[in-house]
Amino acid sequence: MEMPAPGLAPAPRSSFGDRVRWLWHEGLVRHVVVQKDGHRPIDLPLTAIIVGGVLAPWLLAIGVVVAVITGYKMETERHEEHPPAPPETPAAEAPAEQPPSGA
Repeated sequence: MEMPAPGLAPAPRSSFGDRVRWLWHEGLVRHVVVQKDGHRPIDLPLTAIIVGGVLAPWLLAIGVVVAVITGYKMETERHEEHPPAPPETPAAEAPAEQPPSGA
């Protein structure tokens, strides 16, 4: 499945499974970073933060309040890995070149 460009939603005609895979991928490449003075004690994928928030919302809320009170800055970053290149067409299956027309 080809991933859409960053920041774009999947095509409207894609299946539910394609949308779930796209959301899962986006959650893994977006990281929540908590930092102060160049020190980054937390750098987790957004998916992990969401799962933690669902399982223990009180713990997530306490962590956010403590981080804000102690002066830490929270932001999201995109850590996009390069997707593997599509397989190349073997020479035997490659379409033949067309001669220039008009000669």
